Amino acid sequence: MSGLFLVLVKCPQAEAEAESTMVSSAHGRFLLQFESRYVADELFRALQDMRFESDPQVLGRITLRVPWKLVRISPQFWCYEFNRQGYAVNGVSQFERDHRSFETFNAKFTSTRLTHRGSEAVVVKYPIIPDPVFGTDWLNGNTFFIRNLRQPELYWFVLDDVIRVGKDHRSKFCVRGTAFNADDKKVLIRSDKITIEAVPETIIRTSYIPRNAITPQRYPISLVQEETPKLRIGDRPVQWLFGDLFLHIGVSWDWRTQSQYATYMPNGGGDEWELC
Repeated sequence: MSGLFLVLVKCPQAEAEAESTMVSSAHGRFLLQFESRYVADELFRALQDMRFESDPQVLGRITLRVPWKLVRISPQFWCYEFNRQGYAVNGVSQFERDHRSFETFNAKFTSTRLTHRGSEAVVVKYPIIPDPVFGTDWLNGNTFFIRNLRQPELYWFVLDDVIRVGKDHRSKFCVRGTAFNADDKKVLIRSDKITIEAVPETIIRTSYIPRNAITPQRYPISLVQEETPKLRIGDRPVQWLFGDLFLHIGVSWDWRTQSQYATYMPNGGGDEWELC
């Protein structure tokens, strides 16, 4: 998934303090422009996981005087908050330095401040985000439909214990990071190890009785040991990288059943998928 992915970021405290500090109510707003949603989520996780100790080894750069917290309202709308009243307006510059400080993201995103400094008299024209993202956020433990990015009418569905691909049916799947607790709503990124479980109410037909499902009444996905490793529900959950889910699953055709199957293709045969 490449292209352009935009995120709006604001500081509610800065807006609330604007009248008393004689600055624009738009103070502290940023437009972040990423090469993909994957990169946006990875920067969000990096910022969310920042440590604010006065240890000079932390992140190998500046020591932060006042910690801030990043809150995810939606995939394309974030807020950052400070834990001290009266600090937010000056602290906007601190957040600006911080979110631009990760060298690994330098060539993958740009950040535009939507107001000028000083009196904040000049406000950059507020952008219109093209093709906004809808649907369930990619958070640990959420349930999703899985569809093809280029042909969004093609969905995964479970029929006769195998994951098939088609236009007429769809099943829902729970995606869970193996490093997180069930109630930890972390945004999932490509390097996370995950398991995938089918939601029973959305299965078309199955004869499978689960014995080792991670979550009661859900069905872990395994690989069929055949010439083509088709995806199916099975006893032992397979651990994936979240990034593999998007790039290393392709579609195989079985002339006997006249059906398309979701198939693990690690050598370049995979298609692009999205959670929705």
